Amino acid sequence: MKTVLLDIEQPATLASVTKIRRLLQQALSLSQADRQTAHQIALCFAEAATNLVQHSVPAARLFKVKFSMSSQAWLLTLEDDGGSWDPTQLNPATPDTLLDAFTLDALTLEAESGRGIALLRTQCSDLAYQAADTTANAFNCLTITWTNRLNDPRPTIVIVDDEPSQQRLYQTYLTEDFQILTADNGQQALAVIRHQHIDLVLSDIQMPGMNGLEFREQLNSLSPGAAVPFIFLTTANTSEMLQQAATIGIDDYLTKPVSKQMLLHTVHRVLERSKQVYRHLTGQVNRQIASALSPQLPANCPGWRLAVRQRNTGIGGGDFVIAQPCENSFFIAVTDIMGHNDTAKFFSYAYAGYLRGMLLNLAEIDCPPDEVLRRLSMGARTDHFLSQVTLTCSALCLHPDGEVVLASAGHPPPLLITKQGIQAVNISGILPGLLDDPHYPTITQSLEPGQRLAVISDGLFESAMTPSGRQELERKMLDALRKTLSQPLDDAMAHVMQVFDDFTGGKPNDDALLLLIERDCE
Repeated sequence: MKTVLLDIEQPATLASVTKIRRLLQQALSLSQADRQTAHQIALCFAEAATNLVQHSVPAARLFKVKFSMSSQAWLLTLEDDGGSWDPTQLNPATPDTLLDAFTLDALTLEAESGRGIALLRTQCSDLAYQAADTTANAFNCLTITWTNRLNDPRPTIVIVDDEPSQQRLYQTYLTEDFQILTADNGQQALAVIRHQHIDLVLSDIQMPGMNGLEFREQLNSLSPGAAVPFIFLTTANTSEMLQQAATIGIDDYLTKPVSKQMLLHTVHRVLERSKQVYRHLTGQVNRQIASALSPQLPANCPGWRLAVRQRNTGIGGGDFVIAQPCENSFFIAVTDIMGHNDTAKFFSYAYAGYLRGMLLNLAEIDCPPDEVLRRLSMGARTDHFLSQVTLTCSALCLHPDGEVVLASAGHPPPLLITKQGIQAVNISGILPGLLDDPHYPTITQSLEPGQRLAVISDGLFESAMTPSGRQELERKMLDALRKTLSQPLDDAMAHVMQVFDDFTGGKPNDDALLLLIERDCE
């Protein structure tokens, strides 16, 4: 299931290339792409689009850019109405089958001549090109793919030690249970911690430059550095040094040499204790927020039957549903705050309140989905508080005659379920917060008796650890949605979510929400 993050059409000019690259970089930063992949995506777009502007014969007048993500890959499509240029070939007269005969130097020379083919090839996972024809397609289409580097579910530990042999030893001890990063000193470790989430620090004390004690003091000044579990390794366990270590806040210390069994036992114990403290401190607030965000729909929705269920990671609250009766219709917004930690939960609560207030103001004009998303996006862009997180949203307006008006802001497309099968509704839109005054297209879908519409969050298909697991989960969920079409709505919902629970073992690794909609013709 793909989520569209950017979908834009612009004149084929260098100014447009600059504008779209900036929007692409914003979308990448909001979507939590790793830094290397984000750099490659922005670089490939800029190279390909600049080539279209400068070298197409005849010149391109317009290009369309769509950027999307799934659990398996990032996908960038660049369409243009200029002359054909196929970067999967060395040049238009050199077929791709001959590329193996050229050296890397030859490819580099071609890149330096202005086409950048070598750069495109080396900075992505796959390239595909479809030239325009005079019948079905008036645009050339370049598709660039990057394999998605899935998040490692293991906790991340930074090992800080100036001795390479010690780093390798501890890494060998821990690598089966943990994701390991290494640093030679405190300065390197601080640079690592500033740019990614760390679950625990394992640090030597006696190091050149910034020693372990100074490193811990510097880490305490970072947010949330003081809360990161911290274990010292030392060869000198004098009472003076241990007292100094205790005053700056550590969780434990180990005297070298350290056995594998002792290191693993200490790391697991410190991490578990940290989790217990966290759960205790946040438990009451979590329960209050999760309760407030539990999906609830009005009992009466003229002309429609609705059912909604939600699963979360245990500290969830990132997905929520807002419903608003309007003058001549019924409005529903399904929103997903990216992430499933306490931050996502807090901002879900904030955005839920923001949306409720907005919908009350728009109720008299039937809450147009495109206008709701436009205002939501402007709030996400201009409000300093709301702009701190990324969200997607699917907006629907249900009319009593069976028509559903839909708009999307980066959200997975709704699914139309019929006796013939399941089809994704072709609606997409840019992530909220990228443009000053965005436009969101709408589509009107007529829902017939005996058909259903499923609105989902991406966790419904992606709450598995591996790409093959996610594909299997998606297959099972689609199969359950199709097979339960003839069942009463509540029974169908219970069956589908039971399939989800059985597959995930009741412990999904992402928040998941399912909203089922059907006509009520009684």
